[in-house]
Amino acid sequence: MVLTETLPPAIQTEDVTISFNGLPIVKNLSVSFPKNKLSVLIGRSGSGKTTLLRSFNRLNECLEGSSTTGRILVTLNNSQHDIYSGTISCEELRRRVGMVFQTPNVLPNSIRNNLIIPLKLALHIHGSEAEARMEHALKQAALWREVKDRLNRPATHLSGGQQQRLCIARALVLQPEILLLDEPSASLDFHATRTIEELLGSLSSDYTTIVVSHSLAQAQRLADSLYVLSSGELVQTLSKEEVRDSAVMQQTIENIL
Repeated sequence: MVLTETLPPAIQTEDVTISFNGLPIVKNLSVSFPKNKLSVLIGRSGSGKTTLLRSFNRLNECLEGSSTTGRILVTLNNSQHDIYSGTISCEELRRRVGMVFQTPNVLPNSIRNNLIIPLKLALHIHGSEAEARMEHALKQAALWREVKDRLNRPATHLSGGQQQRLCIARALVLQPEILLLDEPSASLDFHATRTIEELLGSLSSDYTTIVVSHSLAQAQRLADSLYVLSSGELVQTLSKEEVRDSAVMQQTIENIL
């Protein structure tokens, strides 16, 4: 008889409450996200989606008046870390749990240096190894063919969709285990949005991917698991099969509205 070990979830929260200046935004929330799957968070504006996402690499602490209670356990290199207990530094956590924001935030530098600079500063990697990692990350982000002949041109000259893929590549070049994306296609046109969606689908087998989305249609296309938030609380969790069931999703829409 062969025993199979149950792997811990990539991220698990236990009774997490996140407040700003005493006002709770996420309330006593317990949830887990599976490893190497694409999970989508949806809900109305103000439901706590982005606040929850930002808690997974402690970005809320960059904002004045933030407070987080409860436990957030993040599994990195097969080891669970209680990330608010000091067992892992913020710098290491944010390297291994990458973040991509709604609006592309490329560095005011060349396409090449958008990836080379993080490698130098975070990992002290230079020269040919840095160049090889840069190329690999750009290929992962489906951007290499479009930029390989103009790497020294300003990143700001890229289209919005290309800039967002460059931001994804910048996260990937540091070799994270988890990717967090806050409405990554909200500011993009239809074509660029579909390109981002295809990219995320291809990455999810190698990276735990958690996406905040404003679009139920996008969630249906992407989600291995769907998490519905309302007023800072988790009100529904749907499997991949349920997400693709039109009757279930119609009920979900009614619950959100």
